[in-house]
Amino acid sequence: GSCAGAERLVENAHKQLLSCLALNGDGSLLASASQAGTLVRLWATSQTDRPTLLRELRRGTLEADISHIAFSRSSSVLSCSSDAGTIHLFSLEGGDQAGQQSGIAASVLASVQGGQRSFARYDIGVRDPSVLCGVTDTGLVAVTSQGGVHVVTIDAEAPPESRCSLVSCSQLALDGEEEWMVDSSSDSDR
Repeated sequence: GSCAGAERLVENAHKQLLSCLALNGDGSLLASASQAGTLVRLWATSQTDRPTLLRELRRGTLEADISHIAFSRSSSVLSCSSDAGTIHLFSLEGGDQAGQQSGIAASVLASVQGGQRSFARYDIGVRDPSVLCGVTDTGLVAVTSQGGVHVVTIDAEAPPESRCSLVSCSQLALDGEEEWMVDSSSDSDR
């Protein structure tokens, strides 16, 4: 069913229609994305009778269809996957604006683009309209609509371009002939 609070949130959450929603484990945080797919908004759900906007997270400047949003168990990391073939990771810890630039460049960037930038990004290698992602504070597992399973570690202290490292990439057998999955990593990599 619907309720007046939900209708108000949809009216005020984004300029375009909502495309994706996610709640954290205890329901105290709500993430929303619109059909534009450039911003994810983070809301507090338990402080008032209606959600309160906490911050905006910038996925990018080009439109994309956000297919999945997920919180880590600790709610300190949020992942966002889109049909652009990328998974963006955002730090939700305190007032930390991880991933943002500093100084004059940051103020110019904020005025043009608005929102906190992702602290890490993983490219799954193909454009996929439906990527599911589970995230922890130190890793993620992404499953593509074609059955690709990517296991990735996250190192927030590494340089931005190397914060996500592929551990293994497997393929779920979707043709019914195989029972589980085939791993593309060698035995020495395990």
